[in-house]
Amino acid sequence: MKRHHYFTSLFFMVVAIAILAHLFSPAAALASGSGYSEYYIPGDEVNMNYVLDDIGAYNESGDMHAIISVTAWSANTTVYYDHWENGYNFDPDNPVSTADETYTLAAKGDSKIFESANIPTNPRGTATYYDGMDRIYVAGGAATVSRASWTEAAGTLLAVAWEVYPVRPQLTTYIMPFGEDLAAKNPPNLQDFERVYALVQATSDSTTVTVDMNGDGTPDQLDLNRDGVPDATSVTLNAGNVFLLDRVSGVNPLTLLYSYDFESGAQGFTVGGTDGTPLMNWELGDPATISPPNTGKCTTNCYGGGPNDDHTLSGVNCWGTDLNDLYSNSIGNIYLYSPVYDFTGKTNIEISYWEWLEIEGNNYDFARLQYSTDGGTIWNDVWVYGDSGGEGNRIDTSWSKVTFDASAYADNQSSMQWRWVLQSDGGWEWGGWYIDDVVVGQGNVGLDSGTIIQADKTVQIQYVVGDQGSNYEVRGLSAFPRGFWDNEYYAPVHGGDPANEGDTDIYLYNPHASALAINYETAAGNGTFSIPSKTTSSFFQETGSYVPRTSAVYLSATDVFWGVSIIDTSDGDTNSFGAGRRSDWGYSLVPAFMLDDEHYMGWAPGAFPPNITGNEDDSGVYISPAVDNVRIYVDRDNDGIAEDFYDLSHLSSQYIFDSTDGDMSNANIYATGPYTAAYGQNPDTAGSPRLSRH
Repeated sequence: MKRHHYFTSLFFMVVAIAILAHLFSPAAALASGSGYSEYYIPGDEVNMNYVLDDIGAYNESGDMHAIISVTAWSANTTVYYDHWENGYNFDPDNPVSTADETYTLAAKGDSKIFESANIPTNPRGTATYYDGMDRIYVAGGAATVSRASWTEAAGTLLAVAWEVYPVRPQLTTYIMPFGEDLAAKNPPNLQDFERVYALVQATSDSTTVTVDMNGDGTPDQLDLNRDGVPDATSVTLNAGNVFLLDRVSGVNPLTLLYSYDFESGAQGFTVGGTDGTPLMNWELGDPATISPPNTGKCTTNCYGGGPNDDHTLSGVNCWGTDLNDLYSNSIGNIYLYSPVYDFTGKTNIEISYWEWLEIEGNNYDFARLQYSTDGGTIWNDVWVYGDSGGEGNRIDTSWSKVTFDASAYADNQSSMQWRWVLQSDGGWEWGGWYIDDVVVGQGNVGLDSGTIIQADKTVQIQYVVGDQGSNYEVRGLSAFPRGFWDNEYYAPVHGGDPANEGDTDIYLYNPHASALAINYETAAGNGTFSIPSKTTSSFFQETGSYVPRTSAVYLSATDVFWGVSIIDTSDGDTNSFGAGRRSDWGYSLVPAFMLDDEHYMGWAPGAFPPNITGNEDDSGVYISPAVDNVRIYVDRDNDGIAEDFYDLSHLSSQYIFDSTDGDMSNANIYATGPYTAAYGQNPDTAGSPRLSRH
């Protein structure tokens, strides 16, 4: 269900794009025995479209746009492209004859851009495009491979991008260092993580994947076809195939408190209406398909047919606003009330139900789920449909499951009650609202921190996180397998001016059975904080401050941990732009042992299409060295001549951009010592968001 946010200017919109600056190099150490590095392009366009449409405020479904880039680190690097649509046919022992496409990158820093527009998703079909699931082999040297994806409907206002890692370093076990629990609990109530998705991609055939949602060591049920019914405790993928793990496909273990299928009657549910409307009210029974215009009360402006059966497979009953007709005009409010619950001593309360909804939107008719904790004196909205111009008319064609985390308002309440509310104006009449199979329990609704993804063969995983119902608040983050986690990291992106939505935070996960002390150091000071066992905490939560405006952050501990950094975080939203929606992006922390002293940037434009005038400093590279007295050289145009150099210490955070065209693609950044870097938008210099439709 989408919640909508509206702004006074479209120019507040920005795409979230973060590309890790250095990882797994030199590639010569990673090439296979035959001298190749192999890459699977993350995701697939059908799942990517689902994710972006689920997050987006409007209808983002439809065709997709994909960009894949390969940048060579050595002269005479050969790129072999293998499309998934005709099967993976590339044979390293016979490359010329078996590759779908072959390209030679003659010089260091040369790149090849693969781009496709209007990629269909419903259905996808097997027409050939450059897109997710394609396979790339690189021979002759290291390469930077990156992938960007967005819907044609929203453009780059709502998009994600990742750097793609070679197959060989991938491992089998991944632990999510963040989750939707960060958004659900108050504090921290971080909308950056309101929706979390993991795209799990196999790198070899017959790969079995399991998911442990609550970290108890037991694989949990998965809803493989996303129909609300658990199917199995594992999924088997062939090479290149993708499993989308989210709050729908991942079935969190639930402690059942109450369950209602309504086959034995009302089961404590009651109905009512504020105006005593005689025209209709909620009814319990067997629904009948309506075919408007009909012979009932509605003969003109009649829409929707409703279900012809309840949701329960072996049952017949459900609640409906009118089981055999459309709902009436001018209904003040009609209510379906749940029983009153005593949740004293109970936490992590959630409610789910199945619904069929047919309603006029656009501020005419309304459907609401509300709750009360004071015996029904005050009612508060949990969810509303029809409250804005962005929510148009809705006509469901099947039952769908709705789940809400009620912990923020229901935990430990002694008098908790829900009600479903329908209200209509004096215009058209629609099929109405039908409710069945209500479940109340204790558990977690979303895909939460500490979720363990385990495979019997190597897989690669990319994350997408976002604020559902936002026009452009979405972030792509690359996953590091558990075996590559380190005990020290450098976070290169400094904080920005809070007035420009520049707050930068770092989220760290402790995977151990006991608390872990984290040492931190910035130009503003140093200290230590403790993260409880198997818990995620943020730099801001533990220190009381965001990342300083002029400093990188050094983090260390006596044992391994991992995390990500979020720029323009939604925590502490105090100004009119709405935090997390102007310069929102993020990046994964790179383990210190993987840092090196040179990198060729992949696709890193300041805008799309590239080349801008007047805002060249909107996006760029943040660099921080891992030791003192490091000189950083920057060859922005990859012509063999460094235009600038910077002498930096290990806590420096240097922002670098291309003052000519704002495009850092293919730039060569080399240094006298190891460094870490991340590419993204600078909240302090970005005017109107650059990486958007212009």
